[in-house]
Amino acid sequence: VRRAGFAFRMEYERFFRRYKMLAPQCWPEWRGGARDGTAALVAALQIPAAKHQMGKTKLFLKDPQSLFAFEEARNRALPALVARMQGVYRGWKVRSQWRQRRAAIVLQLVWKTYRARAYVAELAQTFGNAAQLPDYGANTQFPRPPMVLANAHQKTTRVHQTWRAHMVVGALSPGDQGVLRQKVLTYTLFNGRKAWDCARQHLGDYLESAANPRSPQYKQAMAQLFAKYGDTSVAFSDNCVKVNPKGKAQLRAITVTERNLYKQNPKNYKVLKVGTSLADVTGISLSTLNDRFVVVHCKAPVRDLLLDLGESGEERASEFVTVLVKNIQMITGNSIAPAFNNTVSYNNTRTDKADTQPRQLSFVANAAVPKPVFKKQGAADTIQVGGV
Repeated sequence: VRRAGFAFRMEYERFFRRYKMLAPQCWPEWRGGARDGTAALVAALQIPAAKHQMGKTKLFLKDPQSLFAFEEARNRALPALVARMQGVYRGWKVRSQWRQRRAAIVLQLVWKTYRARAYVAELAQTFGNAAQLPDYGANTQFPRPPMVLANAHQKTTRVHQTWRAHMVVGALSPGDQGVLRQKVLTYTLFNGRKAWDCARQHLGDYLESAANPRSPQYKQAMAQLFAKYGDTSVAFSDNCVKVNPKGKAQLRAITVTERNLYKQNPKNYKVLKVGTSLADVTGISLSTLNDRFVVVHCKAPVRDLLLDLGESGEERASEFVTVLVKNIQMITGNSIAPAFNNTVSYNNTRTDKADTQPRQLSFVANAAVPKPVFKKQGAADTIQVGGV
């Protein structure tokens, strides 16, 4: 055979295993015999019949170039085959890992669902009769939630608090509900900015109460005021100290209706000059100290008001400010946020004919004074505040 020129020979089985990837019909699976598979490989590489011979058990190749053609084709095909095999393996590995992870997720889901249902059942049993309790479950201990429901526990607590607040407020009379909502607004305006008495009951019309010895005169004067100016209700009334343009303190009665703010003579409750429309109020200023002064800023030419609401001995400045803010928003649609500063610019001396320069008012802490003291000094005023 060698003398005939066929220098290379190889068994069909071995040859087919080595080069089977070179023919599409042989890879990845060949259902025929090794001799037929070898014939398909030779045909795929187009080896001429004169350069090969098919023996009984071996393939014979005449030229080395034919063998080199098989080797070069095999070297070109191997990287793609290796990459494909790696892809198949990696895909199998990832799928196996995902099946394990999915099984763990299913187990966790089943366990968490069981714990959640057990917690909800315990929660329902604990608060099932909350509506019949006097405190609506305020002192009832929440069951300990599982870790998976830590955030849900916070939301459940908030839901219970909201429901309890709804039940408590719903049990109040309409008048008490209005007072409570007013106190909520006071809390929003004052909390963290200035001390105020949250426990004190808001009465609103203090001059009409039996504690005022001139209550009959006040009621008669208000009936006349309503008939003359068209107001219909009183939101706040009290005695206060007003600082006049000369810096003198004057005892006044002040009344806030749904539309106006009136300064009155505290003896007969006649309106002094004219009322101030709440639509003309542009701002409200207070200090951060323990005083009851309120500065009501107004549009020119209306004078600003410097009022001391501490005449009664109670903390009523917060109620007065809250009533102003609420009524101003009702008639103008604008929400005024009170400013809390220990230095305030105000103007209580301007008139219809002339506008004057604003004055600077400073609040100074002084523990030696028993109650706030107003002093006028040139273009600057000071209020010394004790008890701080």
